[in-house]
Amino acid sequence: MLVGATEDGENVDTQQCEKLLQVPATVNGDATLPLPDLSTSIDAEQKRCMEEVDQRNAELFDQEALKLDHWSDDLKQGLEREIKEMDSAIKEARKVATAAETLARNSRPRKRSSHSKRAARKNASVCTKPKTTSTISEMN
Repeated sequence: MLVGATEDGENVDTQQCEKLLQVPATVNGDATLPLPDLSTSIDAEQKRCMEEVDQRNAELFDQEALKLDHWSDDLKQGLEREIKEMDSAIKEARKVATAAETLARNSRPRKRSSHSKRAARKNASVCTKPKTTSTISEMN
C-alpha cells in the first residue's frame, strides 16, 4: 500500500507512487521536507485495498460454491442412476420370483392330477379284472 502527496499537498495515487519508486534517484544535499498529513489518504487507500480483497474473496467464494454445486449435482445424478439400477434389479427379481411361484403353483395340480389319474387307473384295473382264477377252478 502506497500513499503520497505532492509539495502542494495534492494526493498522489498508488500507481503514480509505484512509478516514482522505480525511477533511479540520488539525494544531493538536505532532503528534509515537511511531511503532509496523509491520514485521510492512508484511510482511503486501506478502504480501497479492503474492498479489492473483499471483491476477490467474493469471486473466489462464488467459484468454489459453483464447483460444489456441480459436484453435488454429479453426486446426485450418480445416486439417482444407482437407485434406478437397483429398482430395475428389484423388479427383475420380483418377476423371477413371481414366475417361480406361478410355475410351482401350476406344477402342483398337475402332479396331483397325474397322481389321481394313476390311482384311478389302478382302481379301475382292479375292479375290471376278471376273476379268472376262481372261475377256472370252479369249472374243474
